[in-house]
Amino acid sequence: MEDVVAIKITDRKKGQVAFLTWGRVFDRTDPKPLEKAVANGVKHFGFVNVISIAVCDSLQEVRACEYFFEGLIAISWRPIRFKKNTYKPWAEKMRKSIARGKELYFLGRPQKLTVRRSAKP
Repeated sequence: MEDVVAIKITDRKKGQVAFLTWGRVFDRTDPKPLEKAVANGVKHFGFVNVISIAVCDSLQEVRACEYFFEGLIAISWRPIRFKKNTYKPWAEKMRKSIARGKELYFLGRPQKLTVRRSAKP
């Protein structure tokens, strides 16, 4: 997993949506602990009938969501505390925040990609 990951959620009543969040704060390779925390966190967004949660292989998978760029900009303003004495406390804070829905960046529903053509002069 990467530092920032995309998560696809499918809710029985609300359909499919996506989020961005921190990928490595639970486990560097196993997505299950992150998916479990996200299952708790999305309840704060009203997703209580979740039937699937999946960590995407790439952010490209959710690029067609209506708020993708807003979410990407918002999360990129949040620094990762990579120093020796700061990473563990930061990661612990992020784990708790994800489970509370605080470090989940809502991307909305997938939209069809459209190409706008300029009008002929």
